[in-house]
Amino acid sequence: TVTTPVDDKQACSHFNCLDYHAAADISLIDVAIETGRKHQIRQHLSSISYPIVGDRLYGVTLEHIDLQLCAYHLAFKHPQTNEFKNYTVDKHFLPSLEAVGNNMLIK
Repeated sequence: TVTTPVDDKQACSHFNCLDYHAAADISLIDVAIETGRKHQIRQHLSSISYPIVGDRLYGVTLEHIDLQLCAYHLAFKHPQTNEFKNYTVDKHFLPSLEAVGNNMLIK
């Protein structure tokens, strides 16, 4: 858990490592945020020395790899109807640590 301010506003992110690719030295991380600050996840991971692969602003620039940040689940209470909304990406669209790791090894 990281609870450091982002743009002078309180921000809290919770991280859970799901998988590790040893050859590329990268991890697949699940992130849950309590706040929704701009670049919050990117800033928090960078602040603990775990920048997101391909993050040209807060991480290391990799010429052949774009930012590897993907939202796969969103849940919230609708502000007008108070109805709970829950959206999840289909499984075949989820990121593959193996594919990203192998792509990083190709130079």
